[in-house]
Amino acid sequence: MQEMVGIGVAAKYLGVTTKTMRIWEDTEGYITKGNVTIKVYRTNGKIRRYVVEDLERLRQVRV
Repeated sequence: MQEMVGIGVAAKYLGVTTKTMRIWEDTEGYITKGNVTIKVYRTNGKIRRYVVEDLERLRQVRV
């Protein structure tokens, strides 16, 4: 099973705010930066969850 984190941890890991994370997310629930696209998962309560490995790929694009 993949390790997942919430928006606060994800934002801190990427060095951005939670507001920025929400702005980056498209209407289909994806974030695309450069040539990297990651899926933003939602719990039944609509809480955003991010796969840690996906965040690492996204962080490498932003560096």
